[in-house]
Amino acid sequence: MDASTLVSAGDTTFDVRDRLAIINVLSSYGFFIDHSRFEEFCGLFSSRPTVEMWCGKDLLVEGWEQFRDLVIARQQAFERDNVERRHVLTAVRFDAQGAQAASGQAYVLLYSTEHDASSLVTTGCYEFTTVNERGQWKIDRLIGHVDSRNYGKGVGR
Repeated sequence: MDASTLVSAGDTTFDVRDRLAIINVLSSYGFFIDHSRFEEFCGLFSSRPTVEMWCGKDLLVEGWEQFRDLVIARQQAFERDNVERRHVLTAVRFDAQGAQAASGQAYVLLYSTEHDASSLVTTGCYEFTTVNERGQWKIDRLIGHVDSRNYGKGVGR
């Protein structure tokens, strides 16, 4: 991305259709995970995405294949144990946006319902880069920072 695509809060020079499409891709990320729609989930990513998940200085996940396999294994364990998960991506902001790429951050809230009780599992922030591949916005870079020190302890939770 070049400097001409940098945007500031309140900037109105971006393409609204692209902005809404990118926000929809980010929202679909959580929705598709929560509803075990793995083929559609995988379709949200570019052909060679960079993915990392961090908790403080600890790298929890590195690489697309590890991330994809972990998401699928966790969701299958949740379904088996009758646990509902809800990923909420909010406060989406953009650092840069052009016709072919955009980058920014979004807060994530992860809720879990188990035995009829709901709780907040963790909060965090995603850094993202999306790219336009043949007219479709895809996640090309996703760096997650989770806040809870207990997050990621065991596949089922």
